[in-house]
Amino acid sequence: MVFHKFMDDGLKIYFRDRIVKSWDPFMIGVEGLQTKPESRLEGGSIKIKGFVLPHRSKLSVEEYNYGKGPKDSWTSHQGFYVYRNKRLLVAGDWLGLFKREVHYDLCRIQIDLPNNFDSDWQIDIKKSIARPPAIYKEPILAIAKEARNQAVEVYRHKGKVLKRKLASDEYFPFWEERARHGKRFYKINRKHPLLNELLSKSGDLKKEIEKVIQFIEETIPVPLITLQESENEKPHGQPFEGIDHNAIRETMQRLFNSFVSSGLSVEKAKARILNTEPYNFYPEYLEFLTNE
Repeated sequence: MVFHKFMDDGLKIYFRDRIVKSWDPFMIGVEGLQTKPESRLEGGSIKIKGFVLPHRSKLSVEEYNYGKGPKDSWTSHQGFYVYRNKRLLVAGDWLGLFKREVHYDLCRIQIDLPNNFDSDWQIDIKKSIARPPAIYKEPILAIAKEARNQAVEVYRHKGKVLKRKLASDEYFPFWEERARHGKRFYKINRKHPLLNELLSKSGDLKKEIEKVIQFIEETIPVPLITLQESENEKPHGQPFEGIDHNAIRETMQRLFNSFVSSGLSVEKAKARILNTEPYNFYPEYLEFLTNE
């Protein structure tokens, strides 16, 4: 990985008489690869190029496994790849500019530096660390955001296709509006599949769980939320935005197993999940569901 550019140019490296194969993080030559136009900074000395890798449905098993790289993980290999004179310094890191999220697995961005920027980029003597100087952060952010946006569209395309295919009239919101004594209140939907499953398995704890849910419902800070929505310029985020999605994927898989066990077909089970809040925000995860 570190010396793959040299190896691709003809350098041979052996380990115990066995030739070492190079690993190209950008999978140059693979069908479906999207490349962004190259951008240059500092009078052309610094080159930046974004790559959006093909969706897993477009790759063979061998190509998909190759894309996992030495870390055996697509998510671990998303991000920037910083090179100094063709030697890889930083592999698959967002350089503190973005969080690592599975939606951006297909995005990899190459930064090529000459050898006279070591001080500006805080490159250490081991050639293992590189940090962009403040003057480059804005243009690097702009280039990265464009590549990331394209990558997430490719990643979510399959989910959007499934969403159109599995559309259903049945919808399960997590919250419902109710009227009481002429006033508005908000209640958690007891028919929501996730809550319904929890309560059905809670046994003697069911009454205690119901009490906790009631306290949550009765203490929603509606006035504060309303004030923040009207005065805050920051947009309201969607559920689980910017945080780890393990809870989404794990509970989605568990519900899917439960639906299939109850007699629903695989397609109907996926349709029900797709119409259940907050899974409707993440249709791309449907393709990873397996009937265990």
